[in-house]
Amino acid sequence: MDLSGAYHLPAAPLGVWQALNDAGLLHRCLDGCEALERLSDTTFSVRLKVRAGPVQAVFTGTLDMVDPNPPFSYTLAGQGKGGAAGFVKGTARIMLSEAEAGTTTVRYQAQVTVGGRLAALGNRLVGNAADQMVQTFFRRLATALETERKRN
Repeated sequence: MDLSGAYHLPAAPLGVWQALNDAGLLHRCLDGCEALERLSDTTFSVRLKVRAGPVQAVFTGTLDMVDPNPPFSYTLAGQGKGGAAGFVKGTARIMLSEAEAGTTTVRYQAQVTVGGRLAALGNRLVGNAADQMVQTFFRRLATALETERKRN
């Protein structure tokens, strides 16, 4: 399944880059995130409660930042297992560019594979759930960045 999109955020690229590498902030912005821990400079472990149609499960896995080019781009590679619900693995290319002074456009292109009960739901239902999670994440991230901007 292929996913892509673009979001406008109220911070310069370096600020967005730092936010995308802040485990505490990511934990707060990821819907259903039960735990997120930095294991190294480029690896996070994650525990995430996911709901797609009638399937609800807790997935555990890792996210690895590959080919970082701060503050402009990186590839995020991840995998997770959700017991009987199945598995998910994929990559996402993340690109940051300054839109206007002090703001950033984040673009992503992702390829995701699901298996188990999730795969039985079909790409449309799983894709809709994934899209909703991404939209919620970027909305929360934008709010956090705007709050930080007003504070400074």
